[in-house]
Amino acid sequence: MPRVAKLLPIPRRFDAMGIRRYGFHGLSYTYLIEELSRVAGKKAAQGRVILAHLGNGASLAAVREGKSIDTSMGFTPAAGLMMGTRPGDLDPGVAWYMMRSEHLTPKQFNNLINHESGLLGVS
Repeated sequence: MPRVAKLLPIPRRFDAMGIRRYGFHGLSYTYLIEELSRVAGKKAAQGRVILAHLGNGASLAAVREGKSIDTSMGFTPAAGLMMGTRPGDLDPGVAWYMMRSEHLTPKQFNNLINHESGLLGVS
């Protein structure tokens, strides 16, 4: 992805530490572009395309000329769209409130976000 798509809206010193949007599901998107090329032709696959990886993990990707230029995912796979057990984008104030009100340790919070949230959490 271009650098501008990788930057998070936080102070730049964190980018220097490697805290940025990475994106995930690359193999899935590579496959989808190959299939699009096969089914709709190379011209379609080389155009502007929005792809969706939907399942227990989920994300969207903006693709131009066969290369990812943006994604719904972030620093970890927990960001972006709601998934099976991950919340997707979550207001940081909610995270802070949950940790304080439930007296969660960082390890407990990580478990809550990655294994107890998302579709499981709302069901």
